[in-house]
Amino acid sequence: MKHIIRAFSLGLITSSLIVGAVYYFIDVKNPKHSEEEVDYVTEVKQQGYFVYEADMEKKITELENEVTSLAAEQAEGDSKSNNKPAETIQLIFTIEHGMQLAEIVDRLERYGFVTNRNEFITYLEENQLTRLIQPGEYLIHNQMAVEAIAAAITKSPKEE
Repeated sequence: MKHIIRAFSLGLITSSLIVGAVYYFIDVKNPKHSEEEVDYVTEVKQQGYFVYEADMEKKITELENEVTSLAAEQAEGDSKSNNKPAETIQLIFTIEHGMQLAEIVDRLERYGFVTNRNEFITYLEENQLTRLIQPGEYLIHNQMAVEAIAAAITKSPKEE
């Protein structure tokens, strides 16, 4: 039995030394790219493929911010060029007893009163209004902001 335990412990020590030596001698933080790897990357890019780089997350964030700012500028330009007032559409919106939040938001989006369904749901959840939605009929129009629509459907219809 002693020989088995000694052999096992010698194997553990040997494997620990090998793993330690590999870890010590191989530089994991600064891997060196061989000429073949660099050539392969350029060849793949020339073929039209996208090669993901390490700092790509930063570039993606910068591009998303740029797209957001361009969209805001475009919306601002559209509002300046379009001087005639937008047509207001009013609707008596009915919420029936037992309707789910997804159904309500789907109908609001279908009628054009909510442009971004996720934004509306997020607003309701962050302000803890999802449980306060009341069944009934509500007068809403397409110029109402998300907050105003949420305030309208969380009041009882008699309060309006």
